[in-house]
Amino acid sequence: MNELLLILVPAIILLVWVEATTKREIALRQSSKLAAQFNLQLLDDSIHCSKLEIIKTVNLPKIKRVYRFTVSSNNDDRMHCHLILVGSDMVSWFIPPYPQVN
Repeated sequence: MNELLLILVPAIILLVWVEATTKREIALRQSSKLAAQFNLQLLDDSIHCSKLEIIKTVNLPKIKRVYRFTVSSNNDDRMHCHLILVGSDMVSWFIPPYPQVN
């Protein structure tokens, strides 16, 4: 029994870490696409997960993650933005209004 725990606990920890890393990579790609789409600069890999929640979906429960990141429109300002992933899908995002640089 103890041998089984010695194998299962590190395996579970490894799986949780791999999944968290994978979802962060997805959020980083999505935030980078959003920044490029709005002609903004994603600041110094600033993305981080600020909230985890288990939500009920049609088939199975999924994990909802809120990632926060910072962008700039003119290198002098910082705008705090966020995106929401449910599973691996981005379901929502927010970028505050900002002055356009022409």
